[in-house]
Amino acid sequence: AGLTYMGTRVLALPFIRHRSLPHEVLHTWWGNGVLVGYAQGNWAEGLTTFMADYALAERRDAAKARGMRLGWLRDYAALPANRDHPAADFIAKRHDAAQVIGYNKVAFLFYMLRRDIGAPAFETALREFWQAHKLRDAGWPDLRKSFEDAAGHDLGWFFDQWLDRRGAPSLRLDTLHARRQGKGYRVSLRIAQDQPPYALSIPVRITTDHGNEMFTATLRNTAETFSFFTKGKPSGIAVDPDFAVFRRLDPRETPPIIRDVTLRSDVSTLILADTPPATAMARRLAERLLDTPPRFINPDPRPSPAAPLLIIGLTDQVRLFLKRSGLPAVPERLATRGTARVWAARHNGVPLLVVAANDGEALAALLRPLPHYGRKSYLLFSKDKAQESGVWPAPPGPLHAAVHLGK
Repeated sequence: AGLTYMGTRVLALPFIRHRSLPHEVLHTWWGNGVLVGYAQGNWAEGLTTFMADYALAERRDAAKARGMRLGWLRDYAALPANRDHPAADFIAKRHDAAQVIGYNKVAFLFYMLRRDIGAPAFETALREFWQAHKLRDAGWPDLRKSFEDAAGHDLGWFFDQWLDRRGAPSLRLDTLHARRQGKGYRVSLRIAQDQPPYALSIPVRITTDHGNEMFTATLRNTAETFSFFTKGKPSGIAVDPDFAVFRRLDPRETPPIIRDVTLRSDVSTLILADTPPATAMARRLAERLLDTPPRFINPDPRPSPAAPLLIIGLTDQVRLFLKRSGLPAVPERLATRGTARVWAARHNGVPLLVVAANDGEALAALLRPLPHYGRKSYLLFSKDKAQESGVWPAPPGPLHAAVHLGK
């Protein structure tokens, strides 16, 4: 008890020092110091993710913290509805789908809780929780009591909607009006969400000729109209521009990522390799990548256009198949470089993931590192080293709009 072990192969991975190692150190407090009362769910992984992984990003700069929150939301957007479950049901990470809820969503829960009650009360609650429960089992009800004591008010509504309820709100910007009023401007907007509604505090950024002006829309019903007064002439508006609310992103806000395919249970997997060793290695890689057992198909007839598709194979064969099938070609930035190329795309709105390697040895080199990059859109490998990776750019989405003055 109290000891966390990390193997030398894991320590060599590039993200370990600045994320996973601090995460494991903090488990000395959350999980090994205060023990998890698993009968009431596992709070420790999400709290540790928030206080280690996210805290380090936040300490570096606001852009890093925003990027991590957006990454969590992209992961959740890739999670099929039939694999979603309440955060209170999370016990342990058995697959990536569980991590999306038990680590990411719960970490986001603590981020929103800190916003709601304030950082001083949040930190007081954690100190009291530690003092009251160190070396003892604790569950979600114990955490809730500590936060309520520190905040001085009931938080049942917060824990009910984020912990016990499956899913997330989807926000819509329904109407938008602006007019001159006195020495400033009056901007009115209507924000909507689905039934049953969540209670949300949503940041709203209005861009004006005097700079950005920030407001908060407190949404409690399925739709409400908000009115804000700006000193400068408004030109644009953004609802939740920095991803401060856990929500289901609109598809127009989310670029294709690897997890769009690997989290799905209805994926068709196509192997394109003309040698037995390369074929065997491609099949092993599919088993490593997918959260559920792969369903292998033949290239003829063509795969169903409605099912997510994973293609793993040798570079020339993959290129020919993509061209023959009318699927998106190898991205230009990856086409002639490295020993293997990996990229996510969408074809008529359906997720597509392609792994194209120069030979069987290059495929084998991906077995260990590639499953750790589910949040990426593309990777370029030289043997087992990711030389380049990134996320495809995405447009601002429907929660951003131009503001035009009316009478």
